Amino acid sequence: MSKLSMKTQFGLIILRIVSALSRFIKVGSGSVIGGRLLTLISGRALTEMSKGKSVVLVSGTNGKTTTTGLVVAILKGYGIEVATNALGANMTAGIVTAIADNLGAPSCVFEVDEHWLASVASQTKPSVVVLLNLSRDQLDRTTEVRVIAKKWKNYLQTVPDLKVVANADDPLVAYCATEHKNTVWISGGNNWLIDARSCPNCGNNLNLIESDEILNYLCSECSFTKPEVDYLVDARDGKFAIKSQKDSSRNLNEASLNLPGAFNGLNAAFAIIVADLLGFRQFDESVSHVSEITQVAGRYSLKHINSFNIDLRLILAKNPAGWAEALKLVNINANPVIFAVNAEIPDGKDTSWLYDVPFEVINSKFVLATGKRVLDLAARLAYADADYEVVSHYDEIFKNSKFVDYINADANIKRIDLVANYSAFQDLLKVDFE
Repeated sequence: MSKLSMKTQFGLIILRIVSALSRFIKVGSGSVIGGRLLTLISGRALTEMSKGKSVVLVSGTNGKTTTTGLVVAILKGYGIEVATNALGANMTAGIVTAIADNLGAPSCVFEVDEHWLASVASQTKPSVVVLLNLSRDQLDRTTEVRVIAKKWKNYLQTVPDLKVVANADDPLVAYCATEHKNTVWISGGNNWLIDARSCPNCGNNLNLIESDEILNYLCSECSFTKPEVDYLVDARDGKFAIKSQKDSSRNLNEASLNLPGAFNGLNAAFAIIVADLLGFRQFDESVSHVSEITQVAGRYSLKHINSFNIDLRLILAKNPAGWAEALKLVNINANPVIFAVNAEIPDGKDTSWLYDVPFEVINSKFVLATGKRVLDLAARLAYADADYEVVSHYDEIFKNSKFVDYINADANIKRIDLVANYSAFQDLLKVDFE
């Protein structure tokens, strides 16, 4: 690590005092306010602290926390000490605190909010940037998704030698990185294209072509099309495989994963290929490290409900694309399901996004709705002709008679899924349902 300026050293002292005080009075970790203070004191703090380190930045609307956690697991499995923002503080202040908390680590892996990627990357000079996907999220407090795509594209034009790992299935990501010559393209299936039905290059109609379960796209007017793929990923629930399109020795046969859903198989493939670019080229060994992960930052964690002898699985879904994937996951069985929706600052105040979530797919199972915006959720479920009831408070979930009747009526029910958006998910991690 390079020598830090006096301003940065002083800022680090302030950060640590604020963090310790916040923990003492139990008002959080102080990571955000501490990071902001350090940045105000020394505008070059992040640049100074990251200099000489191997930095990986992971960005996208969905999957960045999990993918970041998987990259960290691989590097730690190889014996590398890593600084990371494991709790998801993914703007500049949180990243500053994360690196300050582990200044001696030679490697950094950070998830970065889509809006902040270019700024953080320009300060940290990353070794690898991962572009997962782009879709609408919290539009009332951020910006339209194509504005973010243009920012990504502009940034990549300034760093032609940067290694990029990108999702070829997302037309918006392809628009950002098609002209970037140092990009590794991954294709594993993208079922959410509502935000990219028009060409991101010229605005005309984007034709979608499905062949052998592989989705291609081609603009009807300009030359924009899906880039040539480097790796195909076959991802299913609990399984995934990687097939190199250019070097068969870089294939990975079917591997197991302890995270649910095909989307997490794709996240794992991204993590393994990032590790490959960093010099850790043994796919089989990298798989052994990701396969040990059962939850990331509470996602997919289980709460055991002793009174009913069942597990409650917590699933985070923040936006229409994320909810669409979560609904596939909970629809594997006929068990009742719990949905929770808030509209706090981290969620975005506008809940109209609920009408883009395909809730119709769950109209054959019972839904218990809760959260601070439960009435908005209930209205959407009513339009979907869902069988649902509402509870206003989390501690009423296992007191709802219809929900309890469903559980008691089927001895085979061993697990109930609970899908929540961001602040509701954070609330529910702390709830004792007994």
